[in-house]
Amino acid sequence: MVGLPALDVLTARKAGAQAAAAPQRLMCIGAGSGFRMDEFTPKTPGPNYDLPRILQSFAPIRNKVSVFSGLGIDEGAKSPGDHGAGVAVTFTCVSPKPQFSNTNSQTYTGNGTGFSLGISFDQVMARQLGGLTRIPSLQLGLREGLPLGDGPFGPVYLKNLSWASATEPLTPTVNPGVVFDQIFTGLDPAATAAERARRLSRSMSVLDYVAQERALLYPALSGADRARIDQYFTSAREIERRLAAARTEGGGGGIAGPGCSPGAKPGIDLSYPDTFKAMADLSILAMQCDVTRIIMLQMSCYRNDAHYSFLNVSNNHHNLSHAGGEAAPNSDYRIVNRWIGDQLGYLFNTMDAVKEPTGTLLDNSIGVFNNDCGDGNSHDHRFLPVLVAGGARGKFPTGRHYVFPRNTPCCGLYVTLLNAMGVTVQTFGAKNSGPLSLPA
Repeated sequence: MVGLPALDVLTARKAGAQAAAAPQRLMCIGAGSGFRMDEFTPKTPGPNYDLPRILQSFAPIRNKVSVFSGLGIDEGAKSPGDHGAGVAVTFTCVSPKPQFSNTNSQTYTGNGTGFSLGISFDQVMARQLGGLTRIPSLQLGLREGLPLGDGPFGPVYLKNLSWASATEPLTPTVNPGVVFDQIFTGLDPAATAAERARRLSRSMSVLDYVAQERALLYPALSGADRARIDQYFTSAREIERRLAAARTEGGGGGIAGPGCSPGAKPGIDLSYPDTFKAMADLSILAMQCDVTRIIMLQMSCYRNDAHYSFLNVSNNHHNLSHAGGEAAPNSDYRIVNRWIGDQLGYLFNTMDAVKEPTGTLLDNSIGVFNNDCGDGNSHDHRFLPVLVAGGARGKFPTGRHYVFPRNTPCCGLYVTLLNAMGVTVQTFGAKNSGPLSLPA
């Protein structure tokens, strides 16, 4: 069973010539080890702000993107354990409970016991609106990461950005093939290899299976609807082709073949940048066909960031943030920061290229990016790199650089975003902050 993107012909049955409102989606992206804030923060406030170096790829959609300066989550300021706590609070705004007294994270293994945090703001939306789709929410990552903690905080805090409750972390799937099956076939990610082999042996590609039904739709479709169908299936087919090619070339260790283990860390099948692109494209398809409306994508975290050799940099992201030359004009740290910014630009520009009956996918969504800290060298949790793309069908203002006093609670922004998407919530986080008031 394959979902279809929003079409005029479908909404017309409900509302005549007037298109029904497209569903609203939430796309959360988190990263770690901070940014060079001079390359993230615009120099000018308000509309028509300048695009700093990290955000250059946002030029085509600048009027749909807002940058926030001065927001902080000081619940993440812990010593030791700045990153362990900082990653944990990124979307929860609640201080994590220390798990152990031995603060040597190099020797700590296992998730430990006694962890406690708080619900993440994407899961606040999932509680109220997740039942509208087959998958209430998706949690995606690029790599599983090492089983190491930071200070008194174990890896459970570093590996999970989504939390259904204080004691229920939602582990991200790092295998694009497993995500593809979840979206297009409803496959249980816990299925055994034998079950997956039986499914593959008795069925051809799910997209081939529905090709005939797609053709039958064409006579009833407008030119715009046909373009949406073609765009949707072309994107889906390209992802399937890319994953199949990676399985063939890399030996099948981590993609959707019968021999893979769902959720296992990918091996040689997809490179780090290709994994991001696959996860970004799969996220867009999942939202297009309304399989889910809520996605959390974890790009990196402390001790999960040693995958940038393709940029010809000298070390992992965290070490680069403390290398001593991180402020140099073309430091390796800046190079990694810029690459992350370019990937965000790819994701949001691609969302804006997806046309819906009313606006674009980006117009009908909210995308929010945040990091575990601002300046990585100083572990600054009081001036974070926060970016919001999309306007939730005009319910959230776009195209501005908002400047707030340092350490204005970021949890207030999350309340404002939830309210814009129709989620009834008055406060959020440890500070119980209400909605953030946005200046005109």
